[in-house]
Amino acid sequence: MNRYLKNLLVTSAAFLALSVPSFAQLQQTFETTSLFEGTQSGVASGRAFVQTFSSASQLQSVTYRFASNVNNSTATTLNVYFSQWNTITNKAVGPALIQTTATVTAGNTFTTFQDANLNNYQGFDLQLTLAQTLQSDLTYALILVGTANGSQVNLTQATAGGGDNFTFGAAALRSSGVPTGLAAGFTNLTTTATSFIDGTTDWGFSAISITIVPEPSTAAAALVAGFLGVMVIRRRFQRTKVQPVLAA
Repeated sequence: MNRYLKNLLVTSAAFLALSVPSFAQLQQTFETTSLFEGTQSGVASGRAFVQTFSSASQLQSVTYRFASNVNNSTATTLNVYFSQWNTITNKAVGPALIQTTATVTAGNTFTTFQDANLNNYQGFDLQLTLAQTLQSDLTYALILVGTANGSQVNLTQATAGGGDNFTFGAAALRSSGVPTGLAAGFTNLTTTATSFIDGTTDWGFSAISITIVPEPSTAAAALVAGFLGVMVIRRRFQRTKVQPVLAA
């Protein structure tokens, strides 16, 4: 085999071997607020909002979009948990990887946004920095639990309709019953099931920064495509070899 062609094939093969796992190193950003059509769920004491994540090696940050129709609504404190999630029992799996609190500011600080129906609403983006390394074969959940009633702050809900802006998870809701104590709340989430809303529904996010691991079929398809490309190069190289001169 021509030395140039051999080096080309070896280099191409090495590139392919490195490129497939590199798919898992590509950080991606998703949002769901473009699908928000006005559906909201009120934040109340003991109510839990669950968003699952799967097929990921890292979850850098998540920014929730809240809404309020009341300009003077008070600031709202939420308990925040991040843990593994059992998709069969619909329960959190301990111990909690993150267990903390976060605050949604008063409604008079909210910004005017526009939903998918071109209607204006008052919203607030709450960014949660997670910086978590995950196992791609496990499912995880980011859970918000309301600690007080009457705040009139709502979490926006994005319905997929004909598609889904975030296909690597789904939303779930516990309408009540989660203790507002930080430790007691997580213990309860590991022992009591949470109902899924819909496999094509997500909570409203203005940003999800996550590193997705491709499915094996996707990686295999990339390898096949790369191999075929190398073979095409090889065939073209052979065709461009100098042809023997015909005798006069």
